Amino acid sequence: MHPELANPLNNLAELYRGQGRYEEAAPLYERALAILEQAFGPDHPDVAAVLTNLAALDETLGRYASAAGRYERALAILKQALGPDHPIAASVLNNLDELHRVQGNFAAAEPLYDCALAIRAKALGPRHPDVAITLNNLAMVYEARGRLAAAAALYERGAGDRRGGARPGTRHHRPAAPEPRAPAAGAEALTRRSGR
Repeated sequence: MHPELANPLNNLAELYRGQGRYEEAAPLYERALAILEQAFGPDHPDVAAVLTNLAALDETLGRYASAAGRYERALAILKQALGPDHPIAASVLNNLDELHRVQGNFAAAEPLYDCALAIRAKALGPRHPDVAITLNNLAMVYEARGRLAAAAALYERGAGDRRGGARPGTRHHRPAAPEPRAPAAGAEALTRRSGR
C-alpha cells in the first residue's frame, strides 16, 4: 500500500478517538502503523507519530502498560532520528510523564518532566507555551508530593510565561483528545500533541 494512505487512516482514527469511538479507532491506527512500518521501516518518525496516537488511545482506555511501551518506543525513534534534545521528542516525553503522573507514579514522572522542561526551554525559549505547560505539569507533581512552595513557584512561573495569549488559570494538562496529526506530514506533526 502507498504510505499516503496512512494519513487519512490516522486522522480518521483521531476523529473517532475524539468522539469516544475507541473500538473503531484502534484498527485504523494499527493499519496506518503497519503501512508506515512497511513503507519506511520501524524507526521512522512517522511511525512514532502513530505510536503516540495509539499510546494516547491506550491511556484513555486505562491500558497503561501498553501506553507506556508505545510512548517509550516513539521516544526512542524520535531521539534516534531527531536527536535527544529535539522539542518533538520532548512532547512525547511530556506525554509519558503525564501517564506516570495520572497513575500516581510521581517519582517516575518528576525526573522526566525535568528533562522535558530543560529540552523545551533550551529549544523553544523560556516563554514558549509548551514550556509553560511542562512547568504546570511538573507543579502538579510537586503539589501531589506535598512540595507546595515549589509547586506554587512553578505555577507562578508558568503563568508568567503564558502572558500574551495563553489560557491563564487553567490546571488542565491537556485535552482528552489531542489534536489530530498526520503521520505522512513528518515528525513535525507530533508538536501538535504537546500536552495542551
